[in-house]
Amino acid sequence: MVLPQGAEFSGLVVLPESARIDGQITGDVIASGLVWIGKTARVVARIEAEAVVIEGSVEGSIEARDRVDLFATARVLGEIQTRRLTLADGSFLRGRCRAGAGGADPPGSS
Repeated sequence: MVLPQGAEFSGLVVLPESARIDGQITGDVIASGLVWIGKTARVVARIEAEAVVIEGSVEGSIEARDRVDLFATARVLGEIQTRRLTLADGSFLRGRCRAGAGGADPPGSS
């Protein structure tokens, strides 16, 4: 699925495969594959996917079973939970992040 630049969607999006978003989404995005947020995208949503690649703007929570990659043009405000996280030089992340193989907080933390 592709949501092109200029398109807007509000609500729940459930994707049985990978998707590319270049437009605007407000709501929830649930995908079994990769969700690619293009440079022109503005997403205000909770995202659940296998992997998430971000070039554009995301505000909300991201839960990726495998990885989250922020490119240099990425702007993320919110929470990220994933096994692997990469941040390119120039990317922006403000919020809470939990990354690692176990996905659980270390002993003694709160």
